Formats: sequence, C-alpha cells, structure tokens
Amino acid sequence: MNLNNQLKNIKASNIVVLTAAIPLVMAMILAVVVTVEKINVVSSIDRLQLRVESISMFSDLVHEQQKERGGTAIFLKSGGKKFGNELKKQRLHTDEKFKLLETYLTTTDFSVIDTRLQILSDDLSEKMAKMENIRLLVDSQEISPQAAISYYTDLNSKMLQLVQIAVNYSNIPEVTTAIMGFGNFLMGKEVAGIERAIGSSSFAKGSFDKTELNEFRNLIKTQETYIQKFLSTAARAQVSEYKSILESKSGRDVLAMRKVALDAGVNGDLSGVSGADFFNAQTIRINKLKGLEEILGSDLLSLIASKKNNAIFTRNMVVVLVLFA
Repeated sequence: MNLNNQLKNIKASNIVVLTAAIPLVMAMILAVVVTVEKINVVSSIDRLQLRVESISMFSDLVHEQQKERGGTAIFLKSGGKKFGNELKKQRLHTDEKFKLLETYLTTTDFSVIDTRLQILSDDLSEKMAKMENIRLLVDSQEISPQAAISYYTDLNSKMLQLVQIAVNYSNIPEVTTAIMGFGNFLMGKEVAGIERAIGSSSFAKGSFDKTELNEFRNLIKTQETYIQKFLSTAARAQVSEYKSILESKSGRDVLAMRKVALDAGVNGDLSGVSGADFFNAQTIRINKLKGLEEILGSDLLSLIASKKNNAIFTRNMVVVLVLFA
C-alpha cells in the first residue's frame, strides 16, 4: 500500500470517528446546558420558597394585629368604657406572634435572599418598635380611633408587600398565578379586618356618621373585589372552602349586621346591635378565613415543591441518559 492510500485510509477513519463523535459531543453539550439550567431553576425555586415561607410568618402576626386593631377601635370609640379586658388579652396574643417573628427576623439573613426583603424587614422592625407607645396612647385615650387604626393598617400593609416581592420573583406562570391569588385573598382578609375595626367602633358608638358609613360601604365593595379576583384563579377545593365560610353562621351574621348598618343610614338606629356583637361575629368569620389562608399557603408551598422536584428529576434524567448513551 503506497503512502497516498495510507493517508486516505487515515482520513477516512478520522471522518468515521468524527461522524460518530459529533452527536455524542452535542449530546454532552446539551446535557451540560440542561443540567446548569435545572440547577439554576432549583436554586431559584429554593429562594422563592423562602419568600413564601416569610409571607406565612408575617401573616400570623398580621392576623393578631387585625384583631388588636378592631379591639382598639371599640375601646377608643367607647371612651375606654368597653372592650378593655378583651383588648389586654388580645395584646398578649399579638406579643406572642411578634416574639416569634422577631426571632425569625434576627436569625434570617434576608440580604442573601433578596435585598428588598432586608429593607422591608428593617422598616418593619422600626414600625413595630412604636407599638408600645401607640398602646400607651390608646390606654390614656390620647390618640384618635382613626390614627390608631391607621397605625395598624400601615403596619399590616407593609407586611403584605412580601406577596408582591414573591410575585415579581417568580418566573413559573402556574406559581405566579397561585401567589397572586394568595395575595388577593390576604388583601381581602386585611380589608375584612379594617371593616371589623370601623364597623365595631361605629356599632359601639350607636350609629354611623356619613364618613363612617361611606367607608364601611367602600370596605365591603373592596373586599368583594379582592375575593372575586382570588376565586377566579382558585382551585375547586379552595372555592368550596370559601363558600362554606360565607354560608356559615358567622358569615350569615356578618351579612345581617351589615344590612342593619346600611339600611339604618347616617345616624340611624342600629336595632340594638352592639360593637361586641359585630366584632365577635367578624372575628369568628375572619378566624375561619385564617384557616383557609393556611390551606392556601400549604397548597402554594406544595406546588413550589412539585416544580422543584420536576426540575431535579429532569436534571437527573439528562445526566443518566448521557452517562449511558
């Protein structure tokens, strides 16, 4: 065999090797790309999960602050004659949740998760530090009901901003929709808490003035808007659970007392409904909403976990296929 034929054979064999190797190399490159992508997805989901878990921690305190806001409104509107003992007990519940959250805030480095969370956490710590002074002003009747309600409402609104941070971070459409639905529900529940505060204080006073009645009416409408948005994306079981709350005794009682207030009009007779009556009925209803909130939070975390498991499974399958190709 002459030199030319040998060179031809070498070239031909190289071509065969290259032809066989190219698909394998391409497959390995694709595997690396997919693996890196899934690693990033898993890391992203882990951070998203921490954001959602933070929402649950904050919402537990929000729930107690909502009750304290309502009790504070009755106490102030009655000139300190009503709801004093109940308010003292409620403050203990708020303090208990505050201590749990305080521990969470001091042991979690939010700057690693999201600098916006760290900024929000610092801002909240500053606002929560003012609570004791607000309580002293309430006890001495040196603050108006509107100012006290505004303090709690502003504090709760800040905490609920966590939902928007989580929405902005999510890049999985199904998860984003679920977070938005959860956020709409939380906002609806927060407005229900404001309605409890405004309504209870006016029932305690014996009548609604024009401003109070308009605010009461607007709070009901705003609540309905948030809840309708939530229901439009909720799972069938979640919708069913909400309807059962609406149809419960406390749900019917709240609707009946709303009707009394709206039918009575400005400075009208409230048919003997007291501030405590409205507060208690609303509290039972809102506690049921809190139960649904916990279901929604658990469902959301389960959805996020399933997306994470899918990403891990895909990554592992790609690696296995390449190794045994």
